[in-house]
Amino acid sequence: MNRKICTAITCLLSASVSAFGDATFSFTNQWSGGGQGAFRISNGSTQALQGWTLEFDWVGQISNVWNGTLTSHVGNHYTVKNVSYNSAIAPAGIIDVGCVATFATTDPLPTNVIAYGGGGSILPIVSSPGKASAAVGNSFAYQITSSGTPTSFSATGLPDGLSVNADSGIISGVPTTASLCVASIRATNANGTGVKLLTLTVIPCQGDGNSDGRVDGIDLTQLLNQWGQGSAYDLNNDGITNGGDLTLVLQGWGTCQ
Repeated sequence: MNRKICTAITCLLSASVSAFGDATFSFTNQWSGGGQGAFRISNGSTQALQGWTLEFDWVGQISNVWNGTLTSHVGNHYTVKNVSYNSAIAPAGIIDVGCVATFATTDPLPTNVIAYGGGGSILPIVSSPGKASAAVGNSFAYQITSSGTPTSFSATGLPDGLSVNADSGIISGVPTTASLCVASIRATNANGTGVKLLTLTVIPCQGDGNSDGRVDGIDLTQLLNQWGQGSAYDLNNDGITNGGDLTLVLQGWGTCQ
């Protein structure tokens, strides 16, 4: 089946940024379906890390945090900020932010872990998923999320039928053509613009993740093989292939119209 291929060329606008610390994660205790661990933030600079923020992506569902305050959880992206007694990390200083989480996959580790703080200007860091799926003729919505308190959003290279709301950062619409697009999504504040590439697959119909014109056993098998992961079968764009996507495949069963 022919599909339109679209791409976007991106550039990153520079600005002064806050101080960054080194951040790592390790489990301290694990059990079936869950575990306890700690994020270690190390300040290797010559200046104190003031008012730090920890950000990361994780399929784990966090139920408890200590030595930090969980301030945001959107999709698989988490943001944790300091508490009053550890707001500054001295040069060569270390703090551990502990947590308890549950997860469906085997011992998943957080990804895209960053820590920053200090007196510098904070450039937006786009944190929303880098992949999404849509279907021709079906309503689509995707939220651009970012750190750094963005004041506007933009996107280029979107599939036909989709557009972005500059104020809310929501990409929405009804795709008109099956396509594979690599779009550039941006978040902007007074200090500059953060950019991320979004691979957006528009399939002929809901559930046809392999774009062969049918929703059938092949799609069902591939969905089950990618259970618990981000994939082309994450049809509801919640960051993970799960029961919600299985329902959509079964609803779209048959030949694409």
